[in-house]
Amino acid sequence: MNDEEANVVREIFKWVAFEGLTIRKVVMRLHTKDILPRESKRGVWAHSSVGNLLRNTTYYGEARWGSTYAVVPENPRNLEKYRKMKKTSNKKKPKEEWLMVPVPAIIDKDLFQKAREVLHSNFIHSSRNKSHEYLLKWQDSR
Repeated sequence: MNDEEANVVREIFKWVAFEGLTIRKVVMRLHTKDILPRESKRGVWAHSSVGNLLRNTTYYGEARWGSTYAVVPENPRNLEKYRKMKKTSNKKKPKEEWLMVPVPAIIDKDLFQKAREVLHSNFIHSSRNKSHEYLLKWQDSR
């Protein structure tokens, strides 16, 4: 385990769980602290990478194996192009068929759950998710 990268992961989860940062603000903070991603040609954090990191159960010690299987794409981009490998898309298997593998934990499960709750709350209350502003609106009680 790379201790420096593990510390960055811990910081990201703490920023979201305790400070309520959105994914966009996490990316901005990583940029201002000059923390570079491991694999990026431009040296820029992608919002999708941070979002995937915050949803990955491996960080609290629970990796899954065999959750997807390869299939032929239903709507391929180019029908004319020859492909050596035909099965280039994935489909999820039912959760009962997944194999859960214990791995060393970087964060505890409570911190992971707290960060997930904050992300869900951020999503619900985001101004981009409101098509109309109503005086009385439905509130999610999660």
